[in-house]
Amino acid sequence: MKWLFLIFVTFGLGSDDFFAQCVNSDFESGSLVNWMGFTGDCCGINTPVQGIVNGRHTITQISNGFDPQVLPCFDLPVVSSEGDFSCRLGNSNIGAEAERLQFDFLVTP
Repeated sequence: MKWLFLIFVTFGLGSDDFFAQCVNSDFESGSLVNWMGFTGDCCGINTPVQGIVNGRHTITQISNGFDPQVLPCFDLPVVSSEGDFSCRLGNSNIGAEAERLQFDFLVTP
C-alpha cells in the first residue's frame, strides 16, 4: 500500500517582493515551473535524484474532481478550493517510492 501525504501551504505576506520571486508557488501556471522535483525511496525517506518525473510529480486541475485513490472512503479534492491547479506527489505503484518538491525563496526582514 502506498501512502499519500499532502502539504498545503498558504502564504499571507503582502510584499510585492515576495510575489515577484514566488512566481508559480501556487501551481497556478498549470506547470511545475520554478519547482525542483526529487525522487527516491522510503523508509526512511530518501530523495537524492533531482528531476521532475511524469507520473510521480503531476499537475492536477480543478476539473479532475476527487482523488480516486481514497474514494469511496473520503471526498478528497485533487485541487484546493483556493485555485485551479495543485500538484500530486506519488502514484499507485508499489515498491516504496518517494517524491519531493522544493520551491526556494528568500525571506527578508
